[in-house]
Amino acid sequence: MSSARAVERVGSSKKALLASARRASSHKHLTSGAAPASSSSSSSRGDVNSSKTKPASAAHSRASARFSATYLYFLVLEGSWYLCFALASAAYAVAILLCGVVATGLDLVNVNDDLEDSRGHDPEQFELALRFASAHVVTMSAGNVVPVSTLGHFIAVAQQMLGVGVNLVVLSAIVAKFQSPRGDIVWSSVGVVRCRDGVPSLQFRVGNLRCNKLFPNEISLALLRRHVTREGETFSKRVALNVARPSVISGVHTVVHDVDETSPLLPVLRSGALRRAFGKDGDGDGGRMLLHATLRAFDDVFKGDVCATASYGEGSVVFGGKFEDVISVDERSGAPKIAWERFNAARECDRAGRVDGTDVVDVDVDVDDVEEGEYAMEGDAAPTTTPTPGCPRLTCGCARASYGERGGLDNGAPRSPLVPYCPYSSRIGLLLAEGGVDWELVRIDYVKGAREWYKRAYAPADAPAMQGTPGGDRDDLDAWVGGSAVCKANAILADGDVARRAVVKSKTSEDAVAKMAEPLIFGGLAPRMLGTREPRGRKILAFMLKKTLGEEEVKTMALTDDDGAKPDVNADDIREACRTAVRKAISRCVTVLVACEARGDGGFLAPGSDPDPCDFILAGAVHTAKSLLESGLADVSPGGPNGFSAYSNGKVIERYLRRWCVRPSWTKTYGLNESTVCAAIVRSFAAKISGAAGDVCPPEKLRGACNRARRLDARYREFIASRDPEGGGRDPEGGGSDRREDAAGGDAGGFLSASICI
Repeated sequence: MSSARAVERVGSSKKALLASARRASSHKHLTSGAAPASSSSSSSRGDVNSSKTKPASAAHSRASARFSATYLYFLVLEGSWYLCFALASAAYAVAILLCGVVATGLDLVNVNDDLEDSRGHDPEQFELALRFASAHVVTMSAGNVVPVSTLGHFIAVAQQMLGVGVNLVVLSAIVAKFQSPRGDIVWSSVGVVRCRDGVPSLQFRVGNLRCNKLFPNEISLALLRRHVTREGETFSKRVALNVARPSVISGVHTVVHDVDETSPLLPVLRSGALRRAFGKDGDGDGGRMLLHATLRAFDDVFKGDVCATASYGEGSVVFGGKFEDVISVDERSGAPKIAWERFNAARECDRAGRVDGTDVVDVDVDVDDVEEGEYAMEGDAAPTTTPTPGCPRLTCGCARASYGERGGLDNGAPRSPLVPYCPYSSRIGLLLAEGGVDWELVRIDYVKGAREWYKRAYAPADAPAMQGTPGGDRDDLDAWVGGSAVCKANAILADGDVARRAVVKSKTSEDAVAKMAEPLIFGGLAPRMLGTREPRGRKILAFMLKKTLGEEEVKTMALTDDDGAKPDVNADDIREACRTAVRKAISRCVTVLVACEARGDGGFLAPGSDPDPCDFILAGAVHTAKSLLESGLADVSPGGPNGFSAYSNGKVIERYLRRWCVRPSWTKTYGLNESTVCAAIVRSFAAKISGAAGDVCPPEKLRGACNRARRLDARYREFIASRDPEGGGRDPEGGGSDRREDAAGGDAGGFLSASICI
C-alpha cells in the first residue's frame, strides 16, 4: 500500500526507525541454532547494493579487512558521516605528526616571535615544528614558521606535496560520500500472519521516510531454512515467496504473501513450525528458519537505486495479529498524514486464532480436498470467546460478486469472497470507527442465509447485531443485541467519543437525508419488477414504489392494493415517474454537496473536516447507487448504464465518495480504499429481484448487469488475478454462449443495457 506526500514526521519515532534500520545480523543461526531478532539495513549506491552498516557477526570474518587504501575507501562509503570525519581527522593528524617529527631538527624562525614575546609565550622547538607541518599539510603553503636553510626549504616543499595528496584524498572521500546518498527506507521490526478473505497471509511493512517517489525494481521475500543434504552438507536453502510489486512507494507499503495451496509456507504453517520459529511464544527453533526481505527501488530524486533489507527470526511475527493504522487525515488541512510512531505497532487479537472475524492460520483443512469454488468463507464461524470491552463485534450483511453458479446470475464466473455492504450495518460501523472504536466484523451471507450458530445466538438472524460494548448489552457481553437504532443508542450511552460523533450538526436532518437517498437505490430497481404477479414480488415492489414516489403519490396513482403492487398498471408511466424521481434525487444530492464543497472545509454535510451522522447515511446510499447505476441494474436511463458523471455536476458525488475512501473508517467498514463499483451489491440485489419477481425478471435478464459489475469491480478483478496470475485461466464473467446477452444492448462496452433487462 502507497501513501501521500503530506507526512507527520515524529522526531523520536523517526530516530527509532532509523536506529532499527542501522541494525543488522548475520545468518549464522541457521547453522548454529542462534536466532536473531529482526534486523534491517538500507543503502543507496547508484546501482551497487551495499549494506548501510556492516553485520556485527560477519565483520570480523572479512577476508579483505586489512589495511589498504581500497579498504579505507570502502569504510568511508559504508560507514556514517561520523566515521568519515574521524578518518579524515586521523589522516591529517598522522600526516602533521610525521611531518612535525621530521621538522624538529630544522632551524626554524617564528615570524611572530616579537608579538608572542610581548604576550609572554615562548614556543618550544617541537611546537614550532608542528606549526610548520600543519601549515604545509593543511593549507599547502607557508605559515608563520619558516625555515632558514636549504634543507628546511626542501622539506617544506615535500610537506606541501604531501598536503596536496592528503587534501585530495579527504576531499574525494567527502565528495564520494555526498554522491552516495542514503535511502531512508525501513522495514517493520515485526510482521503479522492473518487472514485476508479466508486465506492466511504473511505481511510486513516497508516505509519510505522521505516520502518521495520510489519506483520498485525488485521486492522480494524469502524463507531461509537450514538444509542438510544426503551427503551431509549443511547450508541455508533459500525458498522464494511470491509477493506483489507496487508501481510506486511514497510512504508505507504492506508486503503480502498469501499462504495458499501454491505457497511453500503452507506445510510449514500447518505443522506449527512457522509459529515455533517466528512466534513470540515459539521455541525459536522450528527447523532453524529465517525470513529475509529485500527492496530495491529507483529514487527519482537521486536518480539511482536505493536498497533495504531486513531479517526476521524468533519473536518477530505476530500470529493472528494486525498492523495498527498509520495513515490518517489531518483535521485542519484535510491532507493525509503518516503516524510513524505506529509503523512497527502490531496488536494481537484477544480471540485466539482470529482477526477481524476471519479464521487464522493454524488451518487443519486439506487444501487438496478444497475445490476452487470453496476458496472463500461461508460466513464467519461462531465466536469462541467473550469480546473485550471496547472492541465489540458487529454483524454485517454480505454478499459475493459471484457464487460460482453454472448458470443464472453467475454463468460460471469464479466464486469470490464475502464482501460487506449492508447500509444499516455500515452506518453503525462508520459511527464506531469515527468514534475511535476498533470493532470486529462478523460476516453474514445475505444471499444464502446466516449460519446455524448465528440463528441460535440471535433469533432474527439479520444484521446489524452487536456483541460486547459499546453497542451491545453492557450487562451480558455474550448476548447479541440487534437493530440499527438499538445498537446506535447503546453505543452512544457506553462511549463518550461515539456520543460526540453521533451529534448531528448538519442543517439537514438524518430523516431528510434518508428520504433523499432512498430514491437513489429503489428508484432504479422498481421499474424492473413492474407487472409481476408473484405475491412476494408485489409486496417488494410496493415497498420500492413508496420509497421512490412517496406514499401519497402511490395512493394518488392507485398503484397498490392489499396484496401489494397492482400487476395491471401502465408500466410506461410508472417507469418514467421512477426515473424522474431518481434524477431529482441526484439533482438534490448534487445541490447539497456543491454547497458543502463551497464552504472550503472537509466537503461533508456539516461544517468541519469530519463527517456528520447524516454523512453515514448518504455515503452508504451513494456507494450503493453508484454500483447499481454503472452496472445497469438500475433502470434509469433508456440509453443504457451510466453513472453519476452522466448527470449535471454529477462528478461532485464521485468526489464525495473519494473523500470518504481515504478515511480509515471507510476502509474498516467496507474494506475499500478507492471508489469502485461493488459487484457484490449488484449480485445481491439481482438475486432479490429475480427471486421475488422471476416471472418478469428471470436471472438470465439480469446476468448482463452482474457481468458488467464484475468487470468494473476492482476488488473482484484483483481476486481473479490472484487466483490466475498467468491470465489464461477461467473467464472472470463465466463462459458459454450467454455472452451474447452482454452485447444485446449494443453499447460500446458490449454489456447488457438497462432497457434490455426489463
